[in-house]
Amino acid sequence: MKANYVLINIKEVTRRLCMSRSSIYRRLNPNDPSYDPSFPKPVKLGDSITRWVESEINQWLQSNLNSRKSA
Repeated sequence: MKANYVLINIKEVTRRLCMSRSSIYRRLNPNDPSYDPSFPKPVKLGDSITRWVESEINQWLQSNLNSRKSA
């Protein structure tokens, strides 16, 4: 079975999550107080090409919205 993934760039991630670029990278940095191990990891496609899997971004956002509703 062939998997189809839609990859999005940092500009689209910032738009969808209403976060700054630096906030996103802080969530990815284990040495930062804002580190979030559940935050979707980017996919490196080359030296200067980084993308995120769209469905992972959507799932992360939905998970945060769900936890907010139950709090």
